[in-house]
Order: sequence, then structure tokens, then C-alpha cells
Amino acid sequence: MIRRYSGKELSIWLIFILVGILSVSYVTWHGEAKKNEGCLTGQIENTIVGPRKGTRNSDIFVEMWVSNRCQMPSTTDIFTLSIDSGTLSIKPEQALIPIGLTLFNPTTGTRILQFHAFEALYKKTEQPINTGAKVDGWLAFEARDVTPDQILAKNVRYTISFFDTANNVCTTRPYLQSGARRYRYAFVPGHVSGFR
Repeated sequence: MIRRYSGKELSIWLIFILVGILSVSYVTWHGEAKKNEGCLTGQIENTIVGPRKGTRNSDIFVEMWVSNRCQMPSTTDIFTLSIDSGTLSIKPEQALIPIGLTLFNPTTGTRILQFHAFEALYKKTEQPINTGAKVDGWLAFEARDVTPDQILAKNVRYTISFFDTANNVCTTRPYLQSGARRYRYAFVPGHVSGFR
């Protein structure tokens, strides 16, 4: 004997079926979104800006780290710096880190910092970053026709975007400049930067 359902019972069954379909759809979508989500995250720790001698350009050094928060190792590729404020929006060109570079305080002449090509983040991340691991290093950029004063103004935002192994774009949180009135460091007099 076949049982007939009343309109009320049929409505309840349809609601259960609809909820089931929506639940399966959400779980599938969420899984795909997680799979396509960038596995890497990064943060800018420090910036150093100085004038490129004989030009209106600025050399920008960025110290940052990248970590892997997903289940598989991942490499990084194509680092892009964006500098933005209410009146400024530029994307400086990435440059190679010199074999060795020493930076001096422009007022006192004392040595502030020294770093080398092997500390370049693009070199350190050529090998995949393991799950849970963090890699730090330096990147160099050149901003054309922009002075250090312009890109060290208060509330100028720096972000760096890069690709992971699956070609997902990963972007750092904005790094806000503190409002320094002039560049904090100068290059060694006569130093050849090696960027050209």
C-alpha cells in the first residue's frame, strides 16, 4: 500500500531536501575556495629609502618575511611593490640586490646596516617554503621620478604582492610610513649599487 503525504508533510520533506542540497553546495564551494586560497602570507618589517645619485629616482629596500600556512610546500615568484597615499600611487621596478651593500647614517656617517645578495628574498624562496616555515630577506626596488621625501611622507602605504606555487596572488598587510621628513640612510660615497 502506497502512503500519500499531506501538503504539510510534503513541504517539510522539500525543506529537508533543499537544506541538504545547500549544505552539500556550501561544503563543495568552501573546499574549492580553500584549495585556491593563497598558501603564503607575508609582512613588511622595515623600509630603507635613499636617493639614486644623479637622478630624481629613489632606491627602496624592503625587509620582509614570507610564511607558509598551508599543507604543502610552496615557492614565491614575481614580487611587486605598491606605494600609495592620497596623492601618490606608484609601482617601483624590482631591482637586484647588490653583491654587498653598506648603508650609512647621512648625518653622523656611522654604519647603519650591511647586507648581501644571498640575503635577497627572491633567492631564499627559490626553494619551496615548507609548511609552517618562515623565510625573511631583502628586496630592492627603484622608483623613477620620485624623491625619498615623497615616499617617506606620513601614512604612505607600502604593500608587496607575490605569487605562490599555484599562481595565487598573496599580498602583505599595508606598512605605513611614520612620516620621516627625509631619507634615513645614504649609500657609501662612490658605491656602485649594481642595479643597472
